[in-house]
Amino acid sequence: MQRFTTPLLGVLIVMSAAAPALAVTARPQLAIPHVASGPAVDGTLNDEAWKSAKQIPLQWDLRHKGAPRQKTDVYVVSDDKALYVAFDAQQTGEIVANQHTDDVGFDTDDEVQVDLWPGGPLGFRYLFTATPLGTHYQHSSENSTYAPKWQSVGKLRPGGFTVTMRIPFDVVRGDGRANWPIQFVRFVQKTDDVHVWAYEEGQSDHNDVVYAGTLNG
Repeated sequence: MQRFTTPLLGVLIVMSAAAPALAVTARPQLAIPHVASGPAVDGTLNDEAWKSAKQIPLQWDLRHKGAPRQKTDVYVVSDDKALYVAFDAQQTGEIVANQHTDDVGFDTDDEVQVDLWPGGPLGFRYLFTATPLGTHYQHSSENSTYAPKWQSVGKLRPGGFTVTMRIPFDVVRGDGRANWPIQFVRFVQKTDDVHVWAYEEGQSDHNDVVYAGTLNG
């Protein structure tokens, strides 16, 4: 074992005291509300169960390194069988929404996305993506042909759109932990925006678990 002489140890202590502290950003936490029966997945927030949901904003545009120019509120709630997520998006410019067939034309429309790591940072990653019309796509590091049954419905409205999702717990594989890394994302085609919920200075990848927040419960 290496030992330091008293003079050297004193120098190291002085240097340590003089060194600037590293800034540590706390990852955002989301305590998920639970309801007896999840809300209707109909592209609106009219169902009473959405009133129990946790509301969070997407506060950072990764592409332009600043606050988003368009507002996006995300609503999250669960029942015993599924995770329910709604994206309520403001968009004053053109909404790109041309795809009508699931799994066709990925990343050609405006999109919203939920990233999940049910097995923690070293577990499988799952991506659930939907367009403003509710056309959806999914990907997983579990396998290249991942094709679960899940729901998404989107509706255009004056000044934006709303997308609602139902992601069954039995279509993802974890290790039984109560807390999952999670990220919420929005892509805007015309302006090349990438809005995220969890972010940190220096972040460039919206799918990186290192920068994800945590879904509790």
